[in-house]
Amino acid sequence: MLEGLVAWVLNTYVGEYLENLNTDQLSIALLQGQVELENVPLKKTALKKFDVPLQVKCFLGKLTLSVPITHMRSTPWVLKISDLLILLGPSSSKYDVEFVERYEQTKKEQMLDELEKFHRKQLLQALGIPVPEDTTTSQGSWWGASLVSTVVNNIQLILTNVHIRYEDDVSLPNNHPFNCGVRIQKISVQTTNEQWIPGFVPPENRGNVFKILDLQGLSVYWNSGQKINEEVPSYKDLQKILAPEDTRNNSFILQPFNVSLRMEKNASKFPLKATKPSSPRFKGAAAPEMEASDVD
Repeated sequence: MLEGLVAWVLNTYVGEYLENLNTDQLSIALLQGQVELENVPLKKTALKKFDVPLQVKCFLGKLTLSVPITHMRSTPWVLKISDLLILLGPSSSKYDVEFVERYEQTKKEQMLDELEKFHRKQLLQALGIPVPEDTTTSQGSWWGASLVSTVVNNIQLILTNVHIRYEDDVSLPNNHPFNCGVRIQKISVQTTNEQWIPGFVPPENRGNVFKILDLQGLSVYWNSGQKINEEVPSYKDLQKILAPEDTRNNSFILQPFNVSLRMEKNASKFPLKATKPSSPRFKGAAAPEMEASDVD
């Protein structure tokens, strides 16, 4: 059903990062073709799998998934995220040996499961036995794997007001406080055709995959001597600290600028090393508009 496909998209893209994401009750929202979540805290363990020794406070202001329920195979889905706010700091906790061991064990089990599925499929094909349908990727026979692939390959991702900030008053000599961060006014990722024109690309016209990544208002700053925010008791407080776009007190390493990145993925299912001449799996070209520094 449609609810299952929407739940799969949300869980795939943001599910492991959002706190209390309940995708079991989507029917009413989908009648209007739109799912909205507001003021969603991110999990404190959102960066754990990256083995980053940092304290994390995260907040997501609003998430909207627009589903073209009457044009599923001709109009892209749009996932919009606004006010993605992340405050980082040095971790005071000790190295968690048990967590790392559990995480490594989980990864090994996942790899073994994938290998088992692969070898089972190869054996069934060699014996001429039909391979059972994988419902985790097909989302059921009514939708089919082709629809899932079409949705994923054409989904548009739009993020506005992204702010990632690191604060520290223990790492420098004499516990000198500082903060640094990255701000992005807007990020958009769109699928295009071979002429780099954004739009819906049907599977029958798909060779390689072309996407455009646009970053607007990208800036990097470093401030020395500013008092850090030791206590952030609520997500509303975090929003007050990071959401405002007033940047007058920031010392920029990179002044706000825009950049566009064109990406092409070779969609061949065969190893590219076997092709002559060999070609890369990914190609990319970036076009920044401006960059500057005012840090002494």
